[in-house]
Amino acid sequence: MYFKKVAYIFIIVCLLIPLVAFAEENEKTYDLKNVERELYKFIRIKLTNSEGGVYSNYYTGYKIHPADGQNHEILSESIGLYLRYLYFAKEKKEFEREVIFIKRHLLTPFGLLSWKIREDGKRENSSASIDDLRIIRYLLLAGDEWHKREYIKLALKIAEGIRKYCIEDNVLVDGASWDKSLNEESISKNLNIGIVLSYADLYTIKLLEKFDKKNAKTWRNLLDNMLIVLFHGYKDYYFLKRYNIRKKFYIKKKANPIINIYTILHLTEVGFSPIKALTPQGIEKNKDDSVAYYALLTLVYINMENSVSAEESVKKLFDYYITKGPLKGCFGYYLNRKKRYRIYAYDNLLALSALREYQIFVKER
Repeated sequence: MYFKKVAYIFIIVCLLIPLVAFAEENEKTYDLKNVERELYKFIRIKLTNSEGGVYSNYYTGYKIHPADGQNHEILSESIGLYLRYLYFAKEKKEFEREVIFIKRHLLTPFGLLSWKIREDGKRENSSASIDDLRIIRYLLLAGDEWHKREYIKLALKIAEGIRKYCIEDNVLVDGASWDKSLNEESISKNLNIGIVLSYADLYTIKLLEKFDKKNAKTWRNLLDNMLIVLFHGYKDYYFLKRYNIRKKFYIKKKANPIINIYTILHLTEVGFSPIKALTPQGIEKNKDDSVAYYALLTLVYINMENSVSAEESVKKLFDYYITKGPLKGCFGYYLNRKKRYRIYAYDNLLALSALREYQIFVKER
């Protein structure tokens, strides 16, 4: 009987050892500071050109939707996301390089920023309000904190372009277009398109009320109206995608998970949060398995001071982390058929900010 018991115990232990090993392998822990350092290095060296322009993708040769960044095109979106990280990391020298890039390559005489520089070096004759507002935000914050009056001046110039050409009936328009002559007379508001709800960068609009004293009333009214637009565009667990300003109705289409979580992020930045959308059921209904999604979700939970959920979201990022080879240190998606990764600036820049801001959050608690 004794030997039979020993035998049973031996068999059970032998069966458990592989399970324990598997659990340990799948519960890898990473030094977040080191991961952040390696990712920043990758972006600065392998995703950024000599002037500070951030390539949309690491590789070239992919066919991507024209509304997104193709290959080595440079988006104002990427520049704004990079500024976010550089501000929180206090990388002042690199921040300055991006400011110079903005003034040289994106800024128009009337203040708006071109949303894309194509691979041939030509820039699009249109803007994206969400990207302009994001750049304004970090110019204002850095200018104020680092005593750089020129950053605030640049931010207010871009804001003046938005005030003139990207607001209709006290509602934000998603952007404006102009012809290649860069004449102000050619500027047209994108009224037929309306506004994607995630473009409502409430925190930056609130900042402009503080910094742009001359037009404080405009920004206050815009903030109030955008809150109303978001309020009526929320349906149980998700936001609708778009509001048509000219016809004053919502496009009855559910926003994709990235747009949805970005809208939630903007709300949490000014003290609001659609709680139902962040319940387990809401998260499941809107979940998107991507680096960008989990990075944005991390930032949402940081704003809500939910340390447990923030930690869980950060851990999910590492499902996409590359630990060896020439791409070591960045986040990407492996394509089995092509035997290579897809590496997007959008994902990696958001992951970089999430890593930095999560560490600040943990340290300050």
